[in-house]
Amino acid sequence: MVDDDQFREIEKRAKGLAISLNRTVEKSAADVLNNGTTAGGGTEDTHISGGDSYALFYASHPRSDGGTAISNTTSKDLAEDAIEDITVAMRETLDDRGELMLVAPDTLIIPPSLEREARILLESSGRVGTTNNDINPYQGALNLVVWPFISSAAGGSDTAYYVMDKSSHKLNWFWRKKSSLDQNLDFDTGNVEYKLTARWSNGFSDWRGTFGSTGDNA
Repeated sequence: MVDDDQFREIEKRAKGLAISLNRTVEKSAADVLNNGTTAGGGTEDTHISGGDSYALFYASHPRSDGGTAISNTTSKDLAEDAIEDITVAMRETLDDRGELMLVAPDTLIIPPSLEREARILLESSGRVGTTNNDINPYQGALNLVVWPFISSAAGGSDTAYYVMDKSSHKLNWFWRKKSSLDQNLDFDTGNVEYKLTARWSNGFSDWRGTFGSTGDNA
C-alpha cells in the first residue's frame, strides 16, 4: 500500500520505468547504425532499408540518373588515413543529378572502445604517429560522440565507427507519442499501478551525409 511505502520502493519502481524507456529509446536509435550494413536488418523492429532498397552503408548506391554508383562504407580502422578518405568522399558526394551535395562532415560517432584512439586523432596538436613537426589537420575537425549503445555489449561493434554531417544527414526519428506516466489508485486495496507508454518510428530516408566503417580492415 502507498501509505506503508516507508522505503520509497514505489517511487523507485516508477523511476525504473523511465530508465527502462530511455534505454529502449537509445537501443532503437542505435539500431539504425548497428544494422547499417544489412538491408532489411534491425533487431528493434526497424527493418532498415533505404529508398534504393540497399542498406544505409553500401559500396554501390545507385543514382537515378544512371551515373556512377557511390560508396559510403569502408572497413578501414580508425586512423588518420581513414578519416581523410572518408571526409574527402563525403565532400564529393553527388546527388541524383550528378551535382555536388556540399556535404560537410562534422561528427564522429564511436563506441567506448575507440575513445582513446579518437581523442588522440582529433585532439592532438601535432600529426599523429609521426616524428615530423606537422600540424594535425584533424584537430577539432569533428565533434566526438561516444555512444555505448553501438558497442558490442549493446549488440553493435567495438571496431565500427561513423562520420556524419548533422546538417544534411537523413537519419530520422519521429515521436508518435511522447512518454507519459499514468497511475491508477485502487480504491479497495490502496495499491497504485503505474504505466509508462511512448511510441516512435525511426530509420533513414537517404544515405547521403553519412559514412560508416566496420573498422575491421576486412
